[in-house]
Amino acid sequence: MSAPSADDLRQIQNLLADYGATLDEARWDDHFALWTEDCELFVFGRSFHGREAIDRFMRKTVRGKHITAVPHLEFDGDRARSISDFVFFRSSDLKLYSAGVYRDDLVRTSQGWKLARREIEIQLRDES
Repeated sequence: MSAPSADDLRQIQNLLADYGATLDEARWDDHFALWTEDCELFVFGRSFHGREAIDRFMRKTVRGKHITAVPHLEFDGDRARSISDFVFFRSSDLKLYSAGVYRDDLVRTSQGWKLARREIEIQLRDES
């Protein structure tokens, strides 16, 4: 197995950065395009399967600012695993709203790297 290329690393870093930016800016079509067709999001003990289900869920969530730490990446051919810490600030008052870990399964497609699965582990959450 060959080492990932610099382009692979750049594409994955951009994908992870675009995840938060597209949500923060309500760019729903751009967010939708980050995921594979058969994707899964696991958060709050629930699974959302497919782009449409994830889109419906995301449009109902609190708006704010996502900040994601540098990911730890492991590659296996056309697949990669990413683990990164995150914090999320609510836009209404810029108060820290949640923090935790993203655990991602990524797949290289003909359109570049995409999210196949994201598990969001919430480790801190403001319930007010």
